[in-house]
Amino acid sequence: MAKPLLRVMPEGHSETLKLERIFEMASAHFEKELGEVAGTIKIEISPSHCLRTGYNRRTQTVVFCPGLQTINAGLDSLDVIHHEFFHALLCQKHSRLCDGNERDDVHEAMADVFAHDLIPDDYFGENFYRKADYIRPYRTSWKMSLVRTHHERGLALASQALSQGLSLKEMLGFFDQKVETDVEARILGMEPSTLNRYRLKNGASLEIDFGFSPAWENMNVIWDKSQGLIFTRLSKTKFLITNSEMKKSEKIRVRFFQENREVGGENFYFGPAEILE
Repeated sequence: MAKPLLRVMPEGHSETLKLERIFEMASAHFEKELGEVAGTIKIEISPSHCLRTGYNRRTQTVVFCPGLQTINAGLDSLDVIHHEFFHALLCQKHSRLCDGNERDDVHEAMADVFAHDLIPDDYFGENFYRKADYIRPYRTSWKMSLVRTHHERGLALASQALSQGLSLKEMLGFFDQKVETDVEARILGMEPSTLNRYRLKNGASLEIDFGFSPAWENMNVIWDKSQGLIFTRLSKTKFLITNSEMKKSEKIRVRFFQENREVGGENFYFGPAEILE
């Protein structure tokens, strides 16, 4: 039976033996759960023009990138190594699942569950950031239909899978399921932005009304604090957002609560219209 191989670049790197040992255990668990894998998994450590640690689907390479906030390019975090190895192994095993990015949330969820299988604790990504103990918890009260980004939905899906005891093989079925959305942000007074980015002149306002599906009609909507914005509640789900002499752009999260549990939310990016970025 052919075994997947690991190729670390540059050759002779000091982390090679450690990565080979980790890969042997990770690939064995992958094959136990999802079947045999053949071929070579490529690793690049600190390549030129390196942006971030992760799996590059275009080059089919796991990349470890140094950064000011990252310990040893991520090579000291077993969770991160396991997570990125999973991406590479899954794309080697099921290339059709890696042709697009429509279900990146499922990719992220499965990679987290895989990492949790190998080190079953409460937190993902210890020893990755210099100023944080971990990257994220494995479990959340968020619901997939009430968060927006692939990573947020992936966290919600991983938490669901862990709570239900789903296997990686069972999780493959999520790739064929439709993404459900139970909230819509309606923008009044400005052209809607798909990236949730809005610029306001000093003293100017826009309205945002959150429409929820009937299952979540009793939602409590709360904005994080801002240095330069005033949030005026117009109704249970509608807010008037006013630029009160913003000095710089801000990322503000709106959070959705039901029965004192945070079940979702999304990030908005506001900036003064006079500043160009």
